[in-house]
Amino acid sequence: MLVAGPVSALKISGAVGIPEKDVAAHLFHIEKTLQQDGGRLVVIPAACRSCGFLFIKRRRRSKPGKCPRCCSTFIGEPLFAARMTR
Repeated sequence: MLVAGPVSALKISGAVGIPEKDVAAHLFHIEKTLQQDGGRLVVIPAACRSCGFLFIKRRRRSKPGKCPRCCSTFIGEPLFAARMTR
């Protein structure tokens, strides 16, 4: 699913049948597995839909609660994809 293209944690949770909040923890394990196989996990950062702020430095894989710039809670979800180099 990750190799096919960018997907949100909500779509991943629906496809594999686990709660959305558990997807973030599993993504760290998937990232390690991809690295061992010569690939990498690509994270398209969450963005504020009000002011456009990008959460580039965020290490957590979950959706942020509010924007630090404008305090809006209208935040787009981060997207995840797998890129294989081998």
